[in-house]
Amino acid sequence: MPFICLRCINNEVLKLFAVQLPKKILCMICKKKTDYAISLTNRRVKETIRALFRFFYNEWEYSRDFGGEELETILYSRKEILNILRPEIGEEISQIVFESGYETRKVGVSLFAGYNDDGQQLPLLGAISNGYDFFLWQIQRRLKTENHYLLIPELKVKLLPLLNGIKKRVKGLTLHRARIGYKARGVAFDSWGKIGFVPYSHGEIGSPPPPVATAGRLNRQGISFLYLASDVDTAIMEVRPHPGHIVSTGAFQQIGDCIIADFHDLSISKFSNSDKKLFQYQFLYAIDRNLSTPVIPEERFRFLFGHLLAEVLMSIGLDGVSFKSSVNSKGLNYCFFDNKAFQYIDGSAQVRKVETLNYKFEKIQLIQQSDKNFHFFDE
Repeated sequence: MPFICLRCINNEVLKLFAVQLPKKILCMICKKKTDYAISLTNRRVKETIRALFRFFYNEWEYSRDFGGEELETILYSRKEILNILRPEIGEEISQIVFESGYETRKVGVSLFAGYNDDGQQLPLLGAISNGYDFFLWQIQRRLKTENHYLLIPELKVKLLPLLNGIKKRVKGLTLHRARIGYKARGVAFDSWGKIGFVPYSHGEIGSPPPPVATAGRLNRQGISFLYLASDVDTAIMEVRPHPGHIVSTGAFQQIGDCIIADFHDLSISKFSNSDKKLFQYQFLYAIDRNLSTPVIPEERFRFLFGHLLAEVLMSIGLDGVSFKSSVNSKGLNYCFFDNKAFQYIDGSAQVRKVETLNYKFEKIQLIQQSDKNFHFFDE
């Protein structure tokens, strides 16, 4: 039977399918003996590999009909899923995992979009990791011309069947909040002029009251939500300080239980048994990407979807949202609709000085507006 050891698996989701074998066998990739491996004949393993392929790669990258490479070539040459050492092994694995390009009774994930009933080619499948979802894009586009309350029923109908995949009960959380500035500063008489700071604390660092609450990622103007972060560093980064800023921080303790929509902790393996499920994952993943993508000041209209989402989640009975940080890949953000869900921890106030900021630049594709191969989202 074809087995692959943990050493040759590069994706953490796929490693979760490893089982202990009754006796040692040879890994088909590295040819070393192992007693803990995944089996390529396992339906869930095959479906998860196919789902991961859909996650990382666009169909035009691996469709020969549109100038792409062979499936086995991408599986071998790129290392996001498996660490395949030789191309002939990639071909052998592909024959097992990619035996059909479409959803069948034996495997539940299609690799190709296929054709409609009229024989017309359907739009090619985009990589899920791009964060694009057609339904979400339509909602965002309509928010530019339609009042948000007209779209609440549609988004609610879309989310209700997916609640079991995102609902999470949280309790006992200790989270953090930051505010640029400080309450006071002074010079100690016995420390040779060293300056000290009194940080903001209690209500000074909590959520602002409704009359002065400005619009945020999930709250509208005049609505007070409590935004918190999983750690102090993330809390500081989220307030976007500049070098030289003094930042006050404080810790908050959760009171009672809350049920939140958790968009960051989605495992693709739970959605890889059918095309329908995988498209649901794509939608939820796109929401997380939307919430965790930095919004520049001149494009604050992009908060409109978050405002709509919060109202839908509140109408369903949820207490908040968690999602990846937009500025710290290791941190999480939380938003609670009732700011009384947490209380300030006495004595937790600190001050930090921002020394430097690190910028990372990504080269993006350049196109001409006259290029007919592109659909322009913002027109």
